[in-house]
Amino acid sequence: MNIIIVLLILFYLCLKHYIADFLLQTKNMAIQKGIYGNIPGIWHTLTQILLSMPLLILFWPNFFPLLLEALTHYHMDWFKIWYNKRRQWHPQTKEFWWLLGLDQFVHYTIYLIMIGWWLL
Repeated sequence: MNIIIVLLILFYLCLKHYIADFLLQTKNMAIQKGIYGNIPGIWHTLTQILLSMPLLILFWPNFFPLLLEALTHYHMDWFKIWYNKRRQWHPQTKEFWWLLGLDQFVHYTIYLIMIGWWLL
């Protein structure tokens, strides 16, 4: 496999994550995704998946990578908001930022797993 293609896929996943998580996510989505099963949180995850669809069409022969992304993205986002509220962490506490960093680390690790799945 051409390393340039792999790096372009990784770049695309990082860019689409930034767009979906920071530019397209509404305040309502950001708040409501801490309520399990709530529509704004589901819509946020669907936004991530829709932006990943071009990779499915071009490279992946099945839906496993998108299913993996959907399940982990939704649950990590839900957990982050739920746990911050439970512990009363907020942007002025260092733990809030630790959890945000963990959230981002999990999302990007899933992207590496998705690429690894494709390379198998």
